[in-house]
Amino acid sequence: MQVRLLIIDDDSFVRDLVGEMLAPLPAYQVHAASSGEEGLALLASSPFDLVLLDIDLGEGRQDGFEVCAGIMASEAPPAVIFLTSHARDDFVAAGLNAGARAYLCKPFSALELFEQLEAVSGGRC
Repeated sequence: MQVRLLIIDDDSFVRDLVGEMLAPLPAYQVHAASSGEEGLALLASSPFDLVLLDIDLGEGRQDGFEVCAGIMASEAPPAVIFLTSHARDDFVAAGLNAGARAYLCKPFSALELFEQLEAVSGGRC
């Protein structure tokens, strides 16, 4: 079974890097959005199993906490993993309190990413 994963990050380097890391793994079908608004629109139009979500999504846009709240308000929300450069404990707590299942800090290794994806997806990958 393929896991549909959505990366929501305004940084094209991060979106491309995660996509490249997961490309050799047939268990993942990777999609990307460059803003919270675009990500929420994709989630509204098609079901996803996992979301990798940044906190900083660009000036004047929704931040990751707001996007996470929107995701959690949906009828069947996908699992969310924050993938961000904010490593302070208060950010981690806020992310998990917003409904995220995990919190991964940038820079991250492929192994860290795979471990988090595996843990959150319940070993489906």
